This record gives sequence, C-alpha cells and structure tokens, in this order.
Amino acid sequence: MSDHNSAELSAKNEKVRRETAVYHQALGEMIERFSRVEGQLQRVLWRETSTPPEVAKAIFSGVRIDQARDLIRRTREARGAPESKLLARMFTQLGILNQARNDIVHFGAWGDPELGRVVTNRRLAHIPERVRVLPISAEILRNMSHDLAIINECIQAHLMMIAETPERTIDPEDWIGKVNQPLATYLSLGLSPWHYKQPSQGFTGRRSQKGSQG
Repeated sequence: MSDHNSAELSAKNEKVRRETAVYHQALGEMIERFSRVEGQLQRVLWRETSTPPEVAKAIFSGVRIDQARDLIRRTREARGAPESKLLARMFTQLGILNQARNDIVHFGAWGDPELGRVVTNRRLAHIPERVRVLPISAEILRNMSHDLAIINECIQAHLMMIAETPERTIDPEDWIGKVNQPLATYLSLGLSPWHYKQPSQGFTGRRSQKGSQG
C-alpha cells in the first residue's frame, strides 16, 4: 500500500471514529434523559392515584410507560375528572420515543448502504411485514433528547396544575395568562413543537424515511 493510500485510509478511519464518538455521546444523553422522564412519570402516577410514596414505591415499581398512561387515564375516569390534554399530548410523543428507544437498546445500530446508520429488527422478525427500519444519527438522537426535555416540562406543569385544582379542566390553553410565572414557563416550554418526527411509514419496511429531522 502506498503512503498516499495509507494516509487516505487513516484519515477515513479517524473520521469514522469521530462520527461514532459524536453518535455515542448523543445516544448517552438521550438514554439519560429518558430515564429521568421515567422517574418523573412515577411522580405523576403517585399523585394521580393519590398513593402515598411508601406504598407507591412498592406497587408501581417497574410500571412501563404504556401502563402508567392507562392507569392515569383510568384513575381520572373513575374520579370523573376531565382528560388532561397536556398529558395526552405528552404520552403520544413519549410513546413514539419509547418505541424508538426500545429498538435502539435491543437491536443496536447498523450500517445500511442505502439509509446509512439504521436500527432494525430485520434479523429477528419472523415475517417481512414485521420488519422495522429506523434511520438513526446523532442529529436524530439530539431531536429525541430535545423532545424528552419538553416532556419533562409537561410533567412539571401538570404536577403544578393538579396541585392547584385537581378537578379543573386540564386544558393548558385554559391556564395560559392566568397563572404564576413558574407554571406559565413550564406550560410555554411544554407546548413547544416536537423536533423528532416518526418516519412516514412508521419505520416499518425496507425503505423507511431517511435524512435529518428538524
């Protein structure tokens, strides 16, 4: 191998190492933020079900996100309380992020000649219709982290709202301009636009959406 070719290969390898380091940093941040959201979601579950912390720790430990969502909804229905539009908005995006996070953790990322770095269950799916392909990059992971920060603001706003009046219509627009500054700030941040967009095919199939997201 000539010195020129060797230098090109070395430069290419260094570029891959830098890109991989950036990706892993973004991945670690997303995973950490997700764990924080899960912890905060426990607080919502405890408050909504009026369960003392010492009891809640015993019975709600290990409750998954979809289970927490259903328990909160059923509890509010049983009390005759209105739906929380803020939580409904939050749980919709959190469900999308949770599916992506689970696939990233369980299947890892692989290089694809057409899509670049992807997360896929292709090696384990028993039929083609069950194949999921999720384009992934440091930018996409940062978009996920951004949305998890918004979700945390949703949670903080909701906890403050139900502390003031649990049975009031939990419509964030009903509160804007009528609340103290801390709550107004949480509401404003919690209603920010989402940055992560689920691929158009629901990341199912061979040719899922590629490209950066904004």
